[in-house]
Formats: sequence, C-alpha cells, structure tokens
Amino acid sequence: MRLLCLHGMYQNAAVFRTKMEPLHVALPHLQLVYLDGPTNLVPKVVSKPIDTTVFRAWWDPDQTTTTQAQRQIIDYVGDAIATSGPFDGVLGFSQGASLASWLCSSFAQRQLGWSPSVAIFLGGYLHSTTDEIFSNGLVPHVRSFHAFGLNDRVVPASKSEVLAALFEQGTRPDLVARYSHGHGHIVPKCDGTMHALQSFLHAMPSPSSSSPPPPSHVDDANLGRASISASNL
Repeated sequence: MRLLCLHGMYQNAAVFRTKMEPLHVALPHLQLVYLDGPTNLVPKVVSKPIDTTVFRAWWDPDQTTTTQAQRQIIDYVGDAIATSGPFDGVLGFSQGASLASWLCSSFAQRQLGWSPSVAIFLGGYLHSTTDEIFSNGLVPHVRSFHAFGLNDRVVPASKSEVLAALFEQGTRPDLVARYSHGHGHIVPKCDGTMHALQSFLHAMPSPSSSSPPPPSHVDDANLGRASISASNL
C-alpha cells in the first residue's frame, strides 16, 4: 500500500519522515512518500541566521484561504499524485491532516480525477473555511483512521473528534476508526497507536493498484524542495 504523506505546519518532508520512523518500523509493508508543502512559513520565534527556507506549510493560517487558493493547493498535491503515483491513500499530521481531508471530498475527486481509498489523520482538524470543499460530501468508499492526543494543546481532541464525525456521517461509521492517546500534539509512536493502526490496515481490502511496488522508503526529493531541518511542531 502506497500512501502520500503530508507534514504539519513549520515542518517539511524530511522532518516528517524522521518523525514517522516508528511507523516505518511497525508497518514495513507500507510505502510512504513524502511531499513538501508549497509555502515557506517561518515561526515567529525563529530568527536568522537560521536557514528559514526549510520551514514549509500548506497555507498560511493568518491569511484568508479562498476557494481559489484551496483549488491551487489541491492542484499542487495533484501534480505529485500524477507524477509519482499511483497512491492508495493519504496520511497527514496536523495541517497536513486537514489537507488530507480535502482530498477525500467529492470536490477534490472531480478536480483531480482521483480519490484515496484510505486516509490516516494524526492530530487532524477541519479547516475553518471549507464549506465549498465539503458541499458535495465525501467520497463514500474512503476508510479513515483518526488518532489524536488527549493532552493536545495545539489541536484539542475535540477538534479531531469533529473531523472523525464528518467521516462517520459522510461515509459509514464502520469505515471510521478512532484512537486517542495520552500525549500532546505529536506524531504518535506509542505501542497502542501502532497496534490500533495495524488492526485498521489489516482489515483493509487488498490495494487495487497492479503497479510493481517501489522501495518501501521512497526518496521524496522529486516531490518538492530539498529539506534539511525544521521545528518539532
């Protein structure tokens, strides 16, 4: 199974891949491909001479994200899907999880001619201005896994629960799995999360893709700007 992985705000593809290492170990059959966000967004606490080009995001939350901007972001991800696919699904953390939810919409399916069969959300939430994106609902077949921290002070668990509820209403409750852990706003690596995710993926039907599998740890250099380091957000 190949998943396109979308990092959180102020991270980048290389940093996210490092944080995902426990999942690589627990689920070696997954082929995870990492994409850099299109926006250079620097935390206010960072000052030069640090290389600030490594801080990436999918959008700037301090600016209004118009429908046109959302289409452009979806197209950006669509370019990666077209050039480096096929992908069976998406995985996102924080802001990347919010974007991953867009890709599960009928809106994005019409725009890209593609939709995921599986979506994994880590510390996910609904963007505040996505009425048009979800106006025609979700693709009904997508299976989703929602993991979130009960001590998350960045994206409270209640916001992740709202995202999970959207999928229960827009697909079917039996296609949605939730797992809450006792940590904060992190890419979870606890045994409980790994076991829950293993159970979720093992219940999945076999991927429909017939393409020969690439190496399980895919070089993501062709999916975005080269990445060196970023914050631990």
